[in-house]
Amino acid sequence: SSLFWWMRRILKIRQQFPAFSVGTIEFLTGGNARVLSFLRKDEKSTLLVVANLSRFTQATSLDLSSYEGHIPREIFGSSMLPEITTAPYLFTLGPHSFYWFHLTAPDHAIVPEAQTPELHGKAEWGEMLQREIEQIILPSYLPGARWFGGKQRAIRDIKLSEIIPFLETYRILIIEVSFSEGSASVYLMAMKIATESPVHTRDIIAHFSNGALLLDATSEPEFQSGLLRFMQQGQRLKGESYQISSRGCHTEVNADAVHALSAEQSNSSFVFDNAVALKLFRKIESGPNPDADVLRALGETTFNNVPRYLGELLFTAQGETSVLALATEFVQAQGDGWSFTLDAVERYFERVMAACEASPDEHFEELFGANYSERAWQLGIRTGELHAALNSIQAPSFQPEPFSTMYQRSLYQSLRSHARRTEAELHSKLSSLKNETRTLADTLLAQIEPLMNIYEMLLKRKLSAAKIRIHGDYHLGQVLNTGKDFVILDFEGEPKRSIGERLLKKSPLVDVAGMMRSFNYAVESALSHQTASDREKLAPWADRWNQEVNKRFLLGYHQALEEKGFQPVGKEDMSFLLQIFLIDKALYEVGYELSYRPDLVAIPLRAAGELIREARALGQ
Repeated sequence: SSLFWWMRRILKIRQQFPAFSVGTIEFLTGGNARVLSFLRKDEKSTLLVVANLSRFTQATSLDLSSYEGHIPREIFGSSMLPEITTAPYLFTLGPHSFYWFHLTAPDHAIVPEAQTPELHGKAEWGEMLQREIEQIILPSYLPGARWFGGKQRAIRDIKLSEIIPFLETYRILIIEVSFSEGSASVYLMAMKIATESPVHTRDIIAHFSNGALLLDATSEPEFQSGLLRFMQQGQRLKGESYQISSRGCHTEVNADAVHALSAEQSNSSFVFDNAVALKLFRKIESGPNPDADVLRALGETTFNNVPRYLGELLFTAQGETSVLALATEFVQAQGDGWSFTLDAVERYFERVMAACEASPDEHFEELFGANYSERAWQLGIRTGELHAALNSIQAPSFQPEPFSTMYQRSLYQSLRSHARRTEAELHSKLSSLKNETRTLADTLLAQIEPLMNIYEMLLKRKLSAAKIRIHGDYHLGQVLNTGKDFVILDFEGEPKRSIGERLLKKSPLVDVAGMMRSFNYAVESALSHQTASDREKLAPWADRWNQEVNKRFLLGYHQALEEKGFQPVGKEDMSFLLQIFLIDKALYEVGYELSYRPDLVAIPLRAAGELIREARALGQ
């Protein structure tokens, strides 16, 4: 906390953004002479600096309309502020305080207004507009949409299976997308024909020749409020071949007090009156929704560390029912487990650098910090309690099942196929990898055959283990930190998998492995933000942190299981199963990073190689 270390941190941050030293500078007028505001800009980034020169708290409003749609990301803590609009942007600063923001360009599918398609038919819903949406708009729009999960596959055909009137003004579109390989997928969109420009130009999907606009309605508060009100009132929409109905959600909250959550990924989420969260599923799949299924069932248990289930919006067509939206209790929290952990690791690194200790063999406990040690143990407790609660549910779809010889063979084939797919994908992209990453990839490829020998143990030994319903995509981003406890959410499972796969019972150690891999990602991510010389010194400390957190997490997990009288895996089989699930998760991460974030692929490459070496050393 000394001035020296403050200066060291701030210089390191400046070095990450060349715009601070070589970028252009543009001073902004905010109407408050006590607040200095300016932009620094280069080819790669735009930085906003707001500084209070007064010894009293000050406020200022800045005209940032030229950056409409951008999101200010606070550089020190990576916190996101609300999206910039045409309205003046208000900042409040304490005495002599300041902000540094990186203005992040919007990651939306909508192309700039000048490049949006022009439609020559009438600005009205009908066969002509349906054909234009299918043939002109969606082929270019879908691949760039954040919620579209078919980015890696070639689209063969797009068909609007339903156009459903909603609140007179809006249309809910059910879109069937066929691919050149694999099965088709069904997605949901909401659109609106308007004569006036929206608040956000990114919502413009197309122009009509008469000046009207085709808009994405999902971000409109009226549409969002309409969804919740539809559920609150138990309404029903019925057409010739479909029906939309609601289940539950008789809450009395104000549907007009709504805001969208900015962290939109595969779904769109809205919060009403800071009491109800509504998740609109963009990919529509028939059958029970895992998220709704699990939360509804957990509501009948004593496990309270999940959002309370409130209701669902259902879509029925051709005799099959799908979940369009899920309403749950909105949980007030300080952030997710990822940001909490990342902050803890960075503070740990600062303590290590200040202590100038060369090795973690001494003084580790005092530098590690008791707070995160206790919270990692607590997260293990909650994870164990979750699995015990899922195991206790009496519904047939939740009843535990023992590992059978046939299941072990099926698990072996699944793990083996996944490893081979990762191997093929890594081979295909090997030439694009550089330096250390290429070396890590070569090392992992050389270990694939030994890995097959490890997997073959599933065929040679009978495991004392049980399958239950699990979270399915468990990591630090799926838990909320309330300050004193954790709340677990998002039980959808891995989005890439079919809904049938996500409903399958699995070993709870799949969840345990997912969280342990997330701890590793957090420490590696924090390490990557250090300078090259600091990374070399901190590397052994990072490994020790990861080992200690995993130990504390597992200690809490086993303690919870013992208290609940639930042992899903025999002690002799625990280490073997956990190791192969850790390897499989790391291989999944390799494939994911190759497709979406190749700059980060070194993290799972290194982890997968180390995990395989550990398994071989243990004779597994």
